[in-house]
Amino acid sequence: MRLGTFAMTSFAASGAGAVFAIIVALLVSPSDFGFYGRLQAIGLVAQTFVFLRLERAILSASGLAGAMRATVACMWLGVFTAVLATAMAAYSIDGLTRLPDWPALLTTFLFSTYARGLALIGIAWLRRLGLASEQPLFVALQVTVQFAMQLWLTRSDVLSPLLGLLIGEVAGSALAIVVLARRNRWRVPGLARASYALSAIRRWWQLVVLNMPAAFLSQALVSLPTLTVGKLATSDETGHVVLAIRLVDAPLQILAATMTTIALTQGWHRHAASGRQHRMFYALYVGALIAACTATVILGGVIADVFHWERLQATVSALPYAAMLCLCLQAGSPMVEIAAYRGREAGAFALHGLMAAIGLAVWILSADPHMALIFFAATFLFRSACFTVLAEVNGSGLWRFFGARPR
Repeated sequence: MRLGTFAMTSFAASGAGAVFAIIVALLVSPSDFGFYGRLQAIGLVAQTFVFLRLERAILSASGLAGAMRATVACMWLGVFTAVLATAMAAYSIDGLTRLPDWPALLTTFLFSTYARGLALIGIAWLRRLGLASEQPLFVALQVTVQFAMQLWLTRSDVLSPLLGLLIGEVAGSALAIVVLARRNRWRVPGLARASYALSAIRRWWQLVVLNMPAAFLSQALVSLPTLTVGKLATSDETGHVVLAIRLVDAPLQILAATMTTIALTQGWHRHAASGRQHRMFYALYVGALIAACTATVILGGVIADVFHWERLQATVSALPYAAMLCLCLQAGSPMVEIAAYRGREAGAFALHGLMAAIGLAVWILSADPHMALIFFAATFLFRSACFTVLAEVNGSGLWRFFGARPR
């Protein structure tokens, strides 16, 4: 598949998922969506350690047997790490265990964590087999089934809306994996030899010791704003803030993913290139982020005033804070990926640890949710600047990493 076609299909799949998520958010109560947003924040952190990053060994294994061993190891490890993630959710989300159906919620969250982990395995096998062009189809199927199930379950009176949202996640990931496996005639490997997990950890210990902690710290920092607001505000206020972040971050994530995909596909992290050309391209990217944030804030206010939509009017007040937070975060996303592909793992790990420590301090010391978002935005901006410097390759000029020469 050509780069342009791949980018467009990825854009369409990601955009559909963002739109579906916003529609679902508007259909449930702010309180339910506040809990759902915090569970998703924990789930994103769990994705960084659910398989101890051994899903990447599927790509790096020298032969098919090694890739199968890594797959079996992941499937075994995921059982235990999903339980750990569920315990994290029960401990860190205030008020969750006081809900009437909390046992069903936590059980469904456990299955959701494992199912999303299986989706990571499926994507890794697509890339290993040279079928990366099917990844947008996989994502589109996953988000469509998830949206349909969530829409049906939240509108019915059979289950609570929050439980319906979680069941929709499980259904989307599970059905996408089944369709992908049948389409490519994959077989589920036997799970009789649990010792594969230990041998895989010994074989690819670098992923467990170096890659996983860095990914965990990075995602933990990204998830901390939502968890901090949930700690300081009521469930309804948290729901409005989470929805505001979703509204702003949806277009920004698509822009960031497109920018990163193009940069890495074109090899800007290793080939010589015109520094001026790529400085201009990056300036356009930052300008597009600012324009998207501004348009979202203005459009949200206009729609709330014209249609007198009470739910959106309460969310609009949080949009400026969400825009500032998401802009500072996504401005540095390409830098984080380019620094990783430049082989700067040690420096990246140190920076991730420092930023996570700052974020944890904000989480502990903050007393007001809006001030917490401002402090997190400043932390994300500092993070972006640090990774921009780390991604440099020739030691001078803030932007010269775009003109990298092969080692």
